[in-house]
Amino acid sequence: MRRLAIAMTALATTSASAQWTGYVQLRDVQRTRDVNCQALDLSGCRTMVREASTELLYDGKPAPQLQLTGRFDLIGDEAIGLVSATVRELSVEWHPSSVFSVKAGRQILTWGVSDYLYVNDIFPKDYDDFFTGGDFSRTKAPVDGVRLSGRMSDTDIEVVASRSAGDLSPRIDRFAALAGGARSADNANDQVDVAVRLTSHVGDWDVAGYVASFRTREQRFFTDGNDLVYDRPRDAHIGFSLTGNAAGGVTSLEAALRHTGTDRNDVVSRDFLPSAVKLIAGYSSEVSQDLTASTQLQLDTLLSRNRYRNSLAPGIRPVATTLATLNVRLQRQWSNQTVATGAQLFITSEGDFLLNPFTSWSPADGWTIQGGANLFDGKPDTNWGAFENDSNIYMLVRYSF
Repeated sequence: MRRLAIAMTALATTSASAQWTGYVQLRDVQRTRDVNCQALDLSGCRTMVREASTELLYDGKPAPQLQLTGRFDLIGDEAIGLVSATVRELSVEWHPSSVFSVKAGRQILTWGVSDYLYVNDIFPKDYDDFFTGGDFSRTKAPVDGVRLSGRMSDTDIEVVASRSAGDLSPRIDRFAALAGGARSADNANDQVDVAVRLTSHVGDWDVAGYVASFRTREQRFFTDGNDLVYDRPRDAHIGFSLTGNAAGGVTSLEAALRHTGTDRNDVVSRDFLPSAVKLIAGYSSEVSQDLTASTQLQLDTLLSRNRYRNSLAPGIRPVATTLATLNVRLQRQWSNQTVATGAQLFITSEGDFLLNPFTSWSPADGWTIQGGANLFDGKPDTNWGAFENDSNIYMLVRYSF
């Protein structure tokens, strides 16, 4: 691991002379609870992550109307025996005019206005990184596709056609909640997703509408004989969002109607809702100098409870007709914003929660030291409670160049 870290530092130094940017990073994540690693077949057991990584970013203009972006990762994780080199982004964007552009290739897309809960941000997320103290910027996973952006009058139009991709779930070789795994029952990754967003400004509010047809990002688990399998059925999605200044802060609202087109029996993932109305209301404010607070409340309401109950396997406890999830986040900064501490809480109406206290320190230009914890609790069949034995503490050191 030490040799890999030295090699990454050398690579970063060479790249910096070529006017690239990026970082080198060491991250260590320790489980706070004892589990039977052998029985669960976990590689990352007490030590869930022991990682050295580097990211290199190129962002340049090979021609006046062209923008080229490349982001490349090299990761070595001793905890699970992983060494990988991946292309996180590689795209070219063409601007033939001031009101139209085309971007093609691997890219990271973010829609909607909510930060930590998602309704209209239909693109995949990386929960393995998020649940182990990775940087927030890496919770968004890339897609391969084409994005067309244009402007007509006072309305921005964005159309995305992409290869379907699911969420990056926590890895089964380090998370006890997912030990055992399952096999895929469909070819969702060979399908094409299409999404359209219209954005405008109405009075003091930014307003957007969304229409999409896509394979679900989350996996729907069900039993097939003695096997546990999963699929990602197609969703039809229509939604809207608005955000603006109100009550001394930033207020946001998102809503969507989502319908899964195919029925399935013997579903064991009880939080997979076949048809639902989704709503998020959010508010953030600077409470005082260098102290910020934000809250988001998400409501998921079933449209057909009978359809949902009929899809569940025997013995699976159904969720309530409306499931509420609350996210609250506080952060305080000191010493010219070089030190920050805070915490965020996710809690649902079923009583399960994720508590994430965190702190960071930038002792010198380019250097960042972060630490924190991901503490899960709740009933074993709830969203956060399933990860109770995966509660962890983490620390990372990063040098950006």
